[in-house]
Amino acid sequence: MSEISVVVPIYNGEKFIPTLIDTLCNQTYKSFEVLLVEDHSSDNSKELIKEICSKDNRFILLEPNDKRGTAVRGQEYALPFCHGKYHFFMSQDDFLDSDLFEKCIDKLENYGADVVIPNCILFDGVTNKKLGIYPENNDYTVTLDSKSAFELSLDWRIHGFTMESMKLFNKVGLKAEYYNSEEYYKRILYLKAERIMFANSNFYYRQNNPDAITKGRKAIQVDILTTDFLLYKVMAKEGFSLEICKERLKYIMNEYFKWYLRGIRYGLWYKNNFYLLRSLFDLFIPIIKENLKLKGREK
Repeated sequence: MSEISVVVPIYNGEKFIPTLIDTLCNQTYKSFEVLLVEDHSSDNSKELIKEICSKDNRFILLEPNDKRGTAVRGQEYALPFCHGKYHFFMSQDDFLDSDLFEKCIDKLENYGADVVIPNCILFDGVTNKKLGIYPENNDYTVTLDSKSAFELSLDWRIHGFTMESMKLFNKVGLKAEYYNSEEYYKRILYLKAERIMFANSNFYYRQNNPDAITKGRKAIQVDILTTDFLLYKVMAKEGFSLEICKERLKYIMNEYFKWYLRGIRYGLWYKNNFYLLRSLFDLFIPIIKENLKLKGREK
């Protein structure tokens, strides 16, 4: 059985697939499977995947009957096919240092980590930029507790491109309910983990792909506001301090009004008014109620 299940959604990734295959085949740690979820591409992606699968049985082609449409839906589709002890997710246009799997496995196997966070580099083809924080004094033996990791992840001072135990991942689950469901569930995974560590190897997150779903303005991106509020509810339930809860709810309220103004300014009211209106309407009363609860806690 492969130790690591790597999930990669693919859509019109023809120009990225050769680099993707190279970055995986060049890993110094070799015990992995790669589940490539081909989402009805219109380019030559499927043929390229079939070619690598015929040469290396660690690569597995998955073909959903219906179009997934987003990376998180592709990831959700792949989960029943994962057989590894550990889980790792990446996009078709990302790539890795050759020792990333090896260094993550070391922390998982030899240090008892549940989740391992490699360095993350924002890559645009010209310059590289570090994302988030690294261990204090470059001490990669440091351990984060669950609440600290959860709080740091809220504004991505620690990122979400991690390797984690499949047991923990399955316990938390993943449902593609929202545009950014993978970000919501990653933060919950941090909260449920017992031991979170860093690995000194680089994950390169590409920034210059204009076809990525994260590019441009879309009404569905209001889901970020929805999941932020759901995460706030988790914080209130898990007993985060009053000051942290107040700060987070204030941020959510500010974002709410920004979305209201975006809807007017960019015409999103008219392009997809039902989804945007429904999301804002559904959040309005709950946000007000939570604000009143916090005021009550202050007394």
